[in-house]
Amino acid sequence: PEATLNIEKCAFSECAHLELSKVKWPKTIQLIVEGSFDLKTYLRGFPQISIMHENACCSWITQKVQLELTQYCKKYHLLSKCWFWIISRDFSRREKIMTKKRIHPSSFQ
Repeated sequence: PEATLNIEKCAFSECAHLELSKVKWPKTIQLIVEGSFDLKTYLRGFPQISIMHENACCSWITQKVQLELTQYCKKYHLLSKCWFWIISRDFSRREKIMTKKRIHPSSFQ
């Protein structure tokens, strides 16, 4: 099973030669960045979506290799925020439906 990550600001700042292709990202991060993440799959048991700070790679990194990693981190940060919003909306919708189902018409007699 995968763990949920919390990647903080400047987490990769000391990794001068780190390449995007050398990082083994959790499956949920890969799916979100690739655009193949699916809410139905998530609801069937995916781990929580990892949190990545927008500036996990500090902005002073300018080399081409690190620029690719920086863009990946920023892309994931933005997309994961969108998925958090979608998931929270879906859960609140499901909660309303379940609340309505619990109140059975025959209970008002």
